[in-house]
Amino acid sequence: MRSFPAGPTKQQVSLNGGSNSVWRRDGQELFYRSPEGNLMAVPIESVAGSLRFGSPKILFPIPSDAYDVTVDGRRFLLYVPSRGLDSEPLTVLLNWQEKLNRQH
Repeated sequence: MRSFPAGPTKQQVSLNGGSNSVWRRDGQELFYRSPEGNLMAVPIESVAGSLRFGSPKILFPIPSDAYDVTVDGRRFLLYVPSRGLDSEPLTVLLNWQEKLNRQH
């Protein structure tokens, strides 16, 4: 981690690397995917204008790099690849409220 732009100090957050980091919206936690495929969480504390990182904790294994975190950091949206070629199609309905209002 390095402050922007071109901060003088670099701090390592992970133990052995990671990818696809996502901040919790309040800035108190950083999530990333470990090289082993686990979703990791690192608590973050702001002290005297700098950041202090806690120890990374394994949350659970995730199947891909595609994920997002809710505002409070308690729920996750994950992309889970289909296991077979015979999966059902996905239908997305846009403007569903407008169509519903026309029916009434």
